[in-house]
Amino acid sequence: MGSYVFNNGRAHGYPLYQIWIISFFTSLLFEWIMPQCTTYNTGDIADVAAYFAGGLFYFCFHQSFYIKKNHQLIQERNNKQKFTL
Repeated sequence: MGSYVFNNGRAHGYPLYQIWIISFFTSLLFEWIMPQCTTYNTGDIADVAAYFAGGLFYFCFHQSFYIKKNHQLIQERNNKQKFTL
């Protein structure tokens, strides 16, 4: 929603390095820092792999679908506006 609002109605795609950075800091926080600060959190290397796999899935599949879908919706909205003017 935020990238749609701040990009004037254009869908925004994130480069892979930004997704890796988000995955890294998320795994650092939830799998290393939080288990040291609390007794009810545990760190697991499989979860770290899952964060990066989820980021890769988002980059390869979901992001392209999101951009394509929003591009079509914007075109439909623009076509409706042409007819209402």
